[in-house]
Amino acid sequence: MTTTLWLGISANGMIADKNGEEDFLSEETGELFVQQVQKTGCVIMGKTAYSRINKNLPGRKSSLQQVDKIFLSKTSHQGIDEWLSAGSPQESIEMLASRGHKNITVTGGTKTASSFLTANLINEVVLAINPVLISPGYPICTDEKLLANLTLMSVQRKSNLIVVKYTVSNHI
Repeated sequence: MTTTLWLGISANGMIADKNGEEDFLSEETGELFVQQVQKTGCVIMGKTAYSRINKNLPGRKSSLQQVDKIFLSKTSHQGIDEWLSAGSPQESIEMLASRGHKNITVTGGTKTASSFLTANLINEVVLAINPVLISPGYPICTDEKLLANLTLMSVQRKSNLIVVKYTVSNHI
């Protein structure tokens, strides 16, 4: 099974501004994200990202109808609409594996990225780097105990974006 952490980020590694907004991400970033989710047939995201999905992907929400979708929540385990809910990263992966998924896309904020990475559940990291610098903001991870060695697999230029793909070599 391959679990890919897919994030749109600023050139200095921020996934959101100080207010948690992602307005700086380009339209193309959203299109690439939808393509990734359609390719894997499923997505896991944090509760905050889940709550913003309607705002950030208004014209693309229908593009996600045919995929399995899970949001993480420690308090609520009831899905909304066609979304399922899981209490932990491990539970969310087990849910998708039980549905036959061999490739999984994970996205979200700092908490989600940190929780999957520190639990050693990520095999690949894809970063869509947008040409903007933001400060202050939210970085990809904040866990002080995380050190994940990455191996560069590919770099692609997409219009005004750079998309970098890594495999996770090992977690320390």
